[in-house]
Amino acid sequence: MIEGKAPGRCRQCGKVLAVRRSKGRSRLYCDATCRSAARRERDSVKEKLTGHGRQGTVDSGEHDPLAAVIAAHDTLRAAEQRLHRAVRAARSAGETWEVIGETLGITRQAAYQRFGRADERSGTGAAPLPDAADRSVRLLVDLSEHRWSAVTRRFSPRMAGAIDATKLAAVWAEVTDTIGRYEGIGTTLVRRIGRHTVVDVAVRCEAGDATLRVAYDDGGAIAGLFLLPIAQN
Repeated sequence: MIEGKAPGRCRQCGKVLAVRRSKGRSRLYCDATCRSAARRERDSVKEKLTGHGRQGTVDSGEHDPLAAVIAAHDTLRAAEQRLHRAVRAARSAGETWEVIGETLGITRQAAYQRFGRADERSGTGAAPLPDAADRSVRLLVDLSEHRWSAVTRRFSPRMAGAIDATKLAAVWAEVTDTIGRYEGIGTTLVRRIGRHTVVDVAVRCEAGDATLRVAYDDGGAIAGLFLLPIAQN
């Protein structure tokens, strides 16, 4: 004689299940309708749990302390790259390592060690313009004779946009008020710095000596122009 199992209840609707008198898995639902309804509820709960897990992952990423470290590192690296570009531009314009070091609050040796090799790598390897010294002497003569338009015509587009003939005349007057009128030319020094040919022309003036520093691009246009009293070199 086969002993029947005790009656159970449907997990979905709670009705008493008919007693099964055969071996096998116990019934959990009274019919297919309850079975389908239960499956839909399970799927809904699973979807909510999975969605919550995904949101939790996103939220934890937003508050991850390492994300702040990475962001700060990226900002620092970008700032360092901008600083290197600025130093290369200053060197191309003729600034010395001593001046750059003073600007950064470090020694000229430290400035060179930090930026010098990168500055050298930025160069094209080209030789200085062959007539750069002669160009600079003619430029100095034009300045001393107040031929402002002749000077500004040699400017690169960027220089021309920053300094016109009127402004050039005002700057020249301000400098010569300090060192006196122009009297003669001394030696010249030509070298390649980064992407520019830089020329220093020794200038003898009434109240002291100065240096005319000119930076040329590869097309021969003037990309930088400075008249520096010797004390500022």
